Amino acid sequence: MAAGHAVENLQEEITCAVCLDFFHDPVMLLGCGHNFCRRCLDCCSADAAGAGSCPQCRLPFPRDGFRPNRQLANVVAAVRELAMPAAEELCRRHCQPFTLFCRRNGILLCAACAENRAHHAVPLAEAAREYRERFETSLKALQEEDERRARLAAAAEETRQEMLSRADAEKQKLLAVLEGLRRVLGEQESRFLIRLGRLRRGLEEQRRGETTELARLRQRCTELQTKCRQTDSDLLRDAQITLSRCTEWRAQPSLPPMPELEAEFEDFALKTNMLAEAVTQFKGVWRGKIGKGDLISRNGSLGQSWARQRPPPQGWQSLAGRSKHRKCPFNIK
Repeated sequence: MAAGHAVENLQEEITCAVCLDFFHDPVMLLGCGHNFCRRCLDCCSADAAGAGSCPQCRLPFPRDGFRPNRQLANVVAAVRELAMPAAEELCRRHCQPFTLFCRRNGILLCAACAENRAHHAVPLAEAAREYRERFETSLKALQEEDERRARLAAAAEETRQEMLSRADAEKQKLLAVLEGLRRVLGEQESRFLIRLGRLRRGLEEQRRGETTELARLRQRCTELQTKCRQTDSDLLRDAQITLSRCTEWRAQPSLPPMPELEAEFEDFALKTNMLAEAVTQFKGVWRGKIGKGDLISRNGSLGQSWARQRPPPQGWQSLAGRSKHRKCPFNIK
């Protein structure tokens, strides 16, 4: 018990009255001789100038009314270095070191606690050894689980890297396919527009030619009507030239006849309809087979060996076979 009181007295001597902890950077007030932590004394200062009153005896002190207490700081450091039982290692009720452990409640006990209360107490070293063994067993299990999960994570990471590489390759393949599709569509668009422009120019040329020819014929009619109203001498003057000029239209080359242009337009419309039908079929295949993403399982995971196990879509082989022997309907020249 005497040792306990000595420890308690020493603990009080090195404990700050403000923070109730061991001194940190202790300072001593010159007026009253009380010691406090420097930061605790700063917190107790009453004004911005640093003056205040002692937290313990309320004696006022000026701004510079304290000095560092190096001797007390050395004592605190020595206590810490000697591994003297700290406040948390002492029983708060009896101020004695903990030497026992209660299995039932899982708390630390001092000798006085074991005498005054009914505890299932065992020596501290024995309890620590038992729990250390249990901790080591749990640690071993956790380490094994950590190694197992690390192996799984490494395998998963390898799979992810492989899938990322495949994703990059598939991206390049997709871009190449779409670029080829855009190129084909661009070529067909140019051919369609060129042919349509040629057809429109033919119609416009026919319209202009018919208008010009009709105006020329009407001009000749007016000229002949004027000749017919002239006198005999005037009528016979330049009669052969006038007659030759009025009949020369028969030797002019004829413009493309309307039936030929209509036939070309019908052929163009037929190929346009074929293109529209092919686009509609492509949209149906995309929405029905590709666009829905039904090649992926509902939980988002990839199917197992889909490329080896799942057969190609129905009719794909026959379509591929026919495509080798039939020209693409888009190849319009």
